[in-house]
Amino acid sequence: MIRAARPLLGMIAGVTLLAAVVAAPGRTLAQSAPAVGATGAPKTAFYFAARDAQRYTERAREIAEQHRGAFVEQRRLLAAQATAEQQKVAADAQVAALSAEIPQIEAVLAQTAATQAGAAALAATPNAPESFKLAAASAAQLQADMAKLVEQRKTQLAAATQAQAAATQQIAALAPTLKAATDNRVAAEKIVTEAATIAKAAVDRIATLDLKGDVPDPKQARQTQKLSHPRGLLNCRFDAEGQWLWAGGEDNAIHRFDWITGAKETFAGHKSWVGSLAFLGETTPFVSGGYEGQLLFWDTLTGKGAPTRTIDAHKGFLRAMAVSPDGQFLVTCGNDHLVKVWKTADATPVITLEGHASHVYSVGFSPDGKRLVSGDLKGVVKDWDVSTWKLVRDIDAKVMWKFDEGFKADVGGVRCLDFSPDGKLLALGGMGEVSNAFAGVGKPIVVIVDWESGKQLRVLESAEAVQGSVYGLKFSRAGDFLIGAGGGSGGALWFWNPAEVKSFHMVKIDQVARDLAVHPDGLRLAVPCFDQSLRVFDLTPAP
Repeated sequence: MIRAARPLLGMIAGVTLLAAVVAAPGRTLAQSAPAVGATGAPKTAFYFAARDAQRYTERAREIAEQHRGAFVEQRRLLAAQATAEQQKVAADAQVAALSAEIPQIEAVLAQTAATQAGAAALAATPNAPESFKLAAASAAQLQADMAKLVEQRKTQLAAATQAQAAATQQIAALAPTLKAATDNRVAAEKIVTEAATIAKAAVDRIATLDLKGDVPDPKQARQTQKLSHPRGLLNCRFDAEGQWLWAGGEDNAIHRFDWITGAKETFAGHKSWVGSLAFLGETTPFVSGGYEGQLLFWDTLTGKGAPTRTIDAHKGFLRAMAVSPDGQFLVTCGNDHLVKVWKTADATPVITLEGHASHVYSVGFSPDGKRLVSGDLKGVVKDWDVSTWKLVRDIDAKVMWKFDEGFKADVGGVRCLDFSPDGKLLALGGMGEVSNAFAGVGKPIVVIVDWESGKQLRVLESAEAVQGSVYGLKFSRAGDFLIGAGGGSGGALWFWNPAEVKSFHMVKIDQVARDLAVHPDGLRLAVPCFDQSLRVFDLTPAP
C-alpha cells in the first residue's frame, strides 16, 4: 500500500527535471528576447514561450513542494497501519496456538492427576518399596508442573488476546484518518499532475516552435483553453507580457484570469457592465469603461485594490477605448455621440471631439500615432489629426448600416477597427445585408479602406454561410492576414487575406464571440463568448 503514494514523488522529480530543461543551454530566455528600446524590436514568440515555460515550471515545482506533506502524512499512516496489521497477525497466531495448546495441556494434567493418585496410593501401602515412594513423588511433581504450565499458557493467552484487541482497535481507529489522508494525497496528486502537465506543455511548445517555426498559421488554429465564468463576458485583453487575460463582464466587474490555469482575481468598482479595457503603463496599469459611462483608473494588478480615480466620462454606454502608440493619450467613445481624449499621465481631459450623429462604437490610432479614427452606428468613420484634434475627413462605411422602417431602428455600425502594421490599410468590422433588424440577422463583413485615399477597396465576407456581425478585428503582426471574431446564431473566427473578398479559413465556435484579443506573441488569441466563457486559440501546430 505504501507504493500507492510514490507517483507524487515521481511528479516532483519530473517537475525538477522540467526546470532543468528550461534552464539548460540552448535557446535561453535572454537569447529569445531581442532588446526593446533602441531598436524597437518586438519580443519574439520564443521569448514568450520560454517565459511561460519558466513560469509554469516554477509554479509546478512550488505546487509539488506545497503538497509534499500530503504524501508524507499518508506514508506515515500507511506505515502505522502496516505495523498494526502485523501486530494483529502475530497476536492472532499466538491466540490460535495457545487456544489449541491449553486444552491439550489440560488433558495431560488430568492424566497426570490420575497417575499421581495411583502412585500415591501405592506408596501409602505398608512396607511399600522405596521405588513406589519415588514414583509417587515424581508423579506429584509432574502434576504440579503441568498445572503451572496451564496457568502460564492462560496468562499468555490473556496477553495475546489483549494485544489482538489493541491491534484491532488501532486498525479501526486509523481507518478514517488514513482514508482522509489518502483522499488528500489523491487530490494533491491531481493538482500536482495538472501543474506538471501544464509545465510540460509549455516546455514542449518551445520545441515545437523551434522545429516548426514561429509563424502563425491560421489553418492550424485550435482551441487550447476554455475558461468558464458565472456571468457573461463582453471583452478581453492580454496584458503586454501576455501573462494574464483580462475580461470585463455583465457582473459589473473586471476579472484577471491566469489563462493557463483558470485562476482569477476580481476587480470591483463599476455600477454596470464593463464593456472596454485598456492598458496604460506602470504608474496606472489599466483603465476600464462601463455601460454606466464611467471611466475607472487602476494602479493595481491584483483584485485587492480599488480604482484610484472614477470619471463620469460619457452619458450612457462607454463603448470603446484606445491608447496612443506613444502612451500619452487615452481615447474613449460612447452612446452620447462623443469621442473624448484624456492624458494617461494624470487622467485629465484634453478635448472632446464632436461630430458624430449616432452612437460611437469604435476608436483607434494609426500605427504612427498621427491620426485617430472613430466609427459609429451609421457607418460613418471620422479621421482626426492628433496634432490639432481637427477633423480631416469622413470615410464611408455605410454598407454596414441600415435603418429598418418596420422597427424604426438603426442597426449595424462599425463595431471594431484595426490598422495594418504598415498603416496602409484600415479594416472596419461589422454587419451588412441586414434582413431582420430585430433579430440582428445579416452577414458579417469587413470593409477594407485604402488609408491614403480614404477610399473603400473591397468588402470582405465569410466563405461559408454565417449570419451575425464581426465584433473583433485584428491584423496579424506581419499584416499578411486579418482575423475576425463574431457570429449570430453561432460564432466563428474568420481569417482573410485583405486583398481577397472571401475568407480563406474559418473556425466554427458554438457560441457568438463578442470580442477578440491577440496575445503579444502573435500566435495565440482569445475571445469572450456568449456562453459565459473565455476561449483561447493557438495558431501553431500542436506539440
